[in-house]
Amino acid sequence: MAALSNVRRVIDDIDRELIRLLAQRQRLVEKAGRLKPKGDKATVQASNRVAQVIANRRKQALELGLLPDVVESV
Repeated sequence: MAALSNVRRVIDDIDRELIRLLAQRQRLVEKAGRLKPKGDKATVQASNRVAQVIANRRKQALELGLLPDVVESV
């Protein structure tokens, strides 16, 4: 049973780190939103950036054996 509790503890540690990293990411996304230029051209560029980021993250997920939809939801 000790092995199971050790595995669960590691999972909990990873979950805490994931949440910390997601919070950090959110702050940076908000900062980027304040820094980027306004206007139609910026909107098109942002759409292209979002599509590129999603495609890259989905690819990374597949390479690591993770479901791409899980990564995209983040």
